[in-house]
Amino acid sequence: QIISPSLFLVTSLILCSVTSLTTGTSWGTIGTVGLAIMGIGAGLGFDPGITAASIICGAFFGDKLSPLSDTTNMAAAVSGVPLLRHVRHMVNTITPAYIITIILYAIIGFKQGSGVADTSQLNAILSGISEHFQIGIIPALPMLLVLGLLIRQTNPVLAIVSGALFGVLIAVGYAGMDLTTAFNSMWSGYKADFANPMLAKLLNRGGITSMLDIAALVIFACGLGGMLRHIGIIDVVLEPVARRATSGLSLVLATLFIGYGTLMLTAAAYFSIVMNGTVMAPLFRKRGYRPENCSRVVEDAGTLGGPLVPWASNALFPMSMLSVSYMDYAPWAFVLYLTPLMSILYAAFNINMTRLTPEEMAEENKEFVAE
Repeated sequence: QIISPSLFLVTSLILCSVTSLTTGTSWGTIGTVGLAIMGIGAGLGFDPGITAASIICGAFFGDKLSPLSDTTNMAAAVSGVPLLRHVRHMVNTITPAYIITIILYAIIGFKQGSGVADTSQLNAILSGISEHFQIGIIPALPMLLVLGLLIRQTNPVLAIVSGALFGVLIAVGYAGMDLTTAFNSMWSGYKADFANPMLAKLLNRGGITSMLDIAALVIFACGLGGMLRHIGIIDVVLEPVARRATSGLSLVLATLFIGYGTLMLTAAAYFSIVMNGTVMAPLFRKRGYRPENCSRVVEDAGTLGGPLVPWASNALFPMSMLSVSYMDYAPWAFVLYLTPLMSILYAAFNINMTRLTPEEMAEENKEFVAE
């Protein structure tokens, strides 16, 4: 109802950003809001590749900043950074990239925007949801609770668990779901019969068990990282990097190089984030830089770099879901290029490169001497 042709790309970017930020999932955003936006974009006469790029940029922007995102939590954990400090530090570099992207999409939108939106697909989705769920402010309360707790800097685990349990309470007390079904949905995902096949595909999924593959991958990647460090391979890799990475700029460039390199070799963002943080965080600390500088750049490469590697899962999924090719969307995915560029520029001019205090540096030197 609020989309206008000239601001369609900007609206798509912001809508996908908010959805991904509040849910913590880029794939979920692409598979739900993204699909509806693709249909509207086709009705407005927009190039499918540009529409897909705005969806992908918004989805992965929100994923990068969301405290609910697995990659955000992972990058903070492997770099030894409190989660909310990691998120705050990322805002400083990704915000300029995001604003520039909005301006570019506005320019493209004013040039391409013409026609009347075909909202039939969106209306069918909304109608199907209304038949099965009670829509309104009350079902949104668990999400608002999580956001409120995170803004107050509550422990993220406590915030997420509180939102989940409050969601069960709303489902049982307000929506009339029985308690067993509510907890089964939390564990193995929601299941219902939908006349609309798209709704069936989008809503019959989720739950804790849907994350077990990712959890296993993280455990194995951390285990591999620990073994590589214990037998000395990490030190062999670090030694030539450490000789050359003596400034903030060289540390950022090395982190981006390792991040993109491991991503291209393994096609797995999770492995790239774990290995990059494991390798580079000690070097940042050794050179006097706080580890959040490392975790920020780790996400620049690992999270935002995924859609830029055509054989990575974070590129294959949106290509399949949105029915576009890599070359259709890649030239227009401005956020994915501009964010690491901002990190490089910030490092070159020593902006947003926080340093360890003298006391922290003394403690850090003691640890390196002990090792």
